Amino acid sequence: MKKVCAVIGLHYGDEGKGQVTNDLLEDADPGKSLVVRFSGGANAGHTVVHQGVRHVFSHFGSGTLRGVATYWGQDAIANPILFNKEWRKLEKLGITPKVFVSPRSLVTFPVDMLANQREEKRRAESGEQHGTCGVGIHKTVMRSAVLPITVGELSTFPPVSLVWAQEVAEDIHWGERDGTDRLTVPLGKMSLFFDEVREFLSHITIASAFLPEDTLLFEGSQGVRLSATRVADGYDGRYLTEANTDLTNLKHLPYPVDVYGVSRPYLTRHGAGPLPNEVPTPPFPGIIERTNVLNPWQGAFRYGLLTETEIQESWRVLCASRGQLQGKLTHVTTCADQLSPFEYAEYQGKLSILDGIAKAEDCFGVWKGVK
Repeated sequence: MKKVCAVIGLHYGDEGKGQVTNDLLEDADPGKSLVVRFSGGANAGHTVVHQGVRHVFSHFGSGTLRGVATYWGQDAIANPILFNKEWRKLEKLGITPKVFVSPRSLVTFPVDMLANQREEKRRAESGEQHGTCGVGIHKTVMRSAVLPITVGELSTFPPVSLVWAQEVAEDIHWGERDGTDRLTVPLGKMSLFFDEVREFLSHITIASAFLPEDTLLFEGSQGVRLSATRVADGYDGRYLTEANTDLTNLKHLPYPVDVYGVSRPYLTRHGAGPLPNEVPTPPFPGIIERTNVLNPWQGAFRYGLLTETEIQESWRVLCASRGQLQGKLTHVTTCADQLSPFEYAEYQGKLSILDGIAKAEDCFGVWKGVK
């Protein structure tokens, strides 16, 4: 391999990981390179603008517009329904993705998504939202502790077995209510899920991990401040994701990985939970947001001021998850074109905190062509 790197969000997600991934592949050979999704799942929303084409990636690596294949790793959760939906969108753009999926990747059922949405709706009614994308990640992990279904098993399960698995999943999610509020997916709907599963399997190649000849890029999900590993640091798990969004899933790799920590010049958070230095409106007048909008599950997109303290804290969390993993550390700034020269000069001053931690690198024009 000529280049091995990882793109990691430094804060709460939505930092611009997708565009950075696309840009880092500029000199790569598409047919000999690979983007690996190694955490999270269909809850990703990575915006890429490439040669005038804009797409928000969830199930596919952000090198897809360049023709780079995706490997969906064992720590990423597959959702056949949402995978197919995104596949059709890419087909309309004239793109046929090449996707390899680990046989050990967990699978989200329809009931996982429904249970997730029902639960968050109830929390909202009582003012106790946890924040969710509504795609069933937490419920998939919870159900899989009792009944794990993997992509590898999907290819061997006859429909009757999926019906049984769905019924067990319903009992797992709602059994504590003794059937008084049972959430049931009708058999007719399940037959539609069978169709989705068959379509999903027709689009992917199930394969164990392999190494490309040119560039291997690990594309992270969300941000390190939301990582499940932070529970050990005493953080409230209600406001964290189920995924290891730091370097935990990569720290045992036997080769160096250059890590690009991605940050806007300000903080953002889409969902409930603490946000340092939160402000009621965008902190800079030039901020334009298209991907992250108000939705029923996450709520409003929130903003906070980014100070040296937050920069240092995010890098501390990221480096603590690194283990023995070697490679260069680089701080990449996205959305810098949203700032005036004076605002950007102030932000550059804050990056002095990176001395001895990471190299500061600017990434201008991330939203070029989007405004």
